[in-house]
Amino acid sequence: MKKIIIIAVLFCSQVQAQDTRCLTAYVDQHISCNGNNDGYIQANYSEPNATYTLKGYKFSQTNTSGTFQGLKQGNYTVKVNNASISLTVTQPKALAIKFKVVKPTRTPPTNVPVPFGTTPIDNEDGSIDVTITGGTANLQPYLTFWHKDGVLLNPEENYKTFMEGVSAGTYTLTVEDDQGCFLTKEIKVVNR
Repeated sequence: MKKIIIIAVLFCSQVQAQDTRCLTAYVDQHISCNGNNDGYIQANYSEPNATYTLKGYKFSQTNTSGTFQGLKQGNYTVKVNNASISLTVTQPKALAIKFKVVKPTRTPPTNVPVPFGTTPIDNEDGSIDVTITGGTANLQPYLTFWHKDGVLLNPEENYKTFMEGVSAGTYTLTVEDDQGCFLTKEIKVVNR
């Protein structure tokens, strides 16, 4: 899993001459997938045995480690004694799949009666063009896995967003981003 570190925020106060106490805090991990609760804030205080309090919207937690895990998106404040630091845990937009289908043809065409004893042929001249948004695709394009009737159609082309040679049927597209977040969409294709 990719680790994102924001520069630590520092709050120092001088209690007496030669006695400076500092609180540092940073978001060690933002939310990996939209809607998850896997954010992580780390705080450190220069005085041993400190008690850390993290507060957010309908959230409050206290501990002596300064480690706060399982956080959802939102604004948080870390506090130790009189020192406090505000941080924001972010999340990516939800994955979304939009598609445009060019319907395949049929021989004979759908609107022509089929002669007795003849089976119409579904031609493989349609296409599906997909646009993927959201999630995290910083290091690579989104991974795509196309299936029809349980058969993987693109074992060698894992970044394919345009499928040609499509016949009538139900296609399933699963998209995965850099963080391992995925979305599956069913696309029904009918003849023209």
